[in-house]
Amino acid sequence: MKRGERGLIPGLFLLLFLQLSLPAWATNLSEINRHILALTPLMTDPLSLSPTMDKGVLMILLEGAEIPGRERLYFADGTSVPPTFFQELKKNMALDQIPQEIRLVPALVVRPTLSRELPTEEALFQSPQEAREGAIDVNISTAIPPGTPLVVAHTTRDGLWAFTLSTYNPGWVPIQDLVTTTWEDMRAYATHTPFAVITVAHCPVFSSPWQGIPIFTLPMGTRVPLVGSRKGFYRILLPVASGPRTWKEFYIPIRLASRGYLPFQENTLVEQAYSFLGEPYSWGGKNGVDCSLLVREVFATTGILLPRNSAQQAQVGTTIWRPSWGEDVKRVLEKAPLGRTLIFLPKHVMILAGKAGGEFQVLHSLYSWQGERVERVVFTPLEPFLKRVVRIITIP
Repeated sequence: MKRGERGLIPGLFLLLFLQLSLPAWATNLSEINRHILALTPLMTDPLSLSPTMDKGVLMILLEGAEIPGRERLYFADGTSVPPTFFQELKKNMALDQIPQEIRLVPALVVRPTLSRELPTEEALFQSPQEAREGAIDVNISTAIPPGTPLVVAHTTRDGLWAFTLSTYNPGWVPIQDLVTTTWEDMRAYATHTPFAVITVAHCPVFSSPWQGIPIFTLPMGTRVPLVGSRKGFYRILLPVASGPRTWKEFYIPIRLASRGYLPFQENTLVEQAYSFLGEPYSWGGKNGVDCSLLVREVFATTGILLPRNSAQQAQVGTTIWRPSWGEDVKRVLEKAPLGRTLIFLPKHVMILAGKAGGEFQVLHSLYSWQGERVERVVFTPLEPFLKRVVRIITIP
């Protein structure tokens, strides 16, 4: 569970009035994404922002960044987190230095980074047992790939952390992982055509076609400006922290990316989800994917921009079943489109992927089930999970 799965920030509910003026789901990708953004106040399209923000709006976002139940958190060694730890963090947040009108600073991510709930790399856990296991660090909000456009709304007193807004949830990102730029350059980078889209779980990035060791990898669904090809590689642009330009050329294997988005079709979504089989479960996407990141990255290959966590994802599609409706869930699923149908349990999401032996099958990144650790992306029957289903939707 990440921010948003605890409930949307109350002050931002006012933004939901936008949905009342929007049309029904359209087939146009930009219309679908515009509708999703309107329904998800924690998602921000940096390209649509004005250069300034009112302090009141930022304070709402910052207040939502705090982890609830902080008095019951634990460090990685199992010791309880003392109140002084949070007091020092709040002091470093420099909330007293926020002006009434904030100047937003456009930026691009230059290396794989993690957005955090609080401006610290300290791992935080909700129990001594989780601290021993080390898997569910609740301070991690999400992994963010290189090339992601965002805006910096505030920085910590020590100058090491930036509070950022993007199509991921708002959170604290190390300043060293960003390069600030102009609004014009950020928009030019983010909307560059032609472009390539990563179609595998991890795509290596090289500084030249002859380099043997990748610099880092890009996750599925990442969109990157495309400037040419050479010897089986696409020449792409990625932002850099230093140099005469904000970005420079890198290389990715052509076979691991698509020129433009993949078609928004059921078989495409299922095939992309299948390619994750066996991928490690990783809370926040630190070393793999969690359930909602899997869904987001699969849909991103087709140009659909879903929210980052399952609670928000459940709100942006067309609901086709809820327990209170009294309908036979299996009869509903018989007519549901594969790939586009998402099945929600409390704090979990699965993709309807097929039917085998008369049973519905789902793809999902599963940490554990009935006390047993799974910790990977699996293809399973839906039946064992069916009694816990709380909602089924289709996208769009």
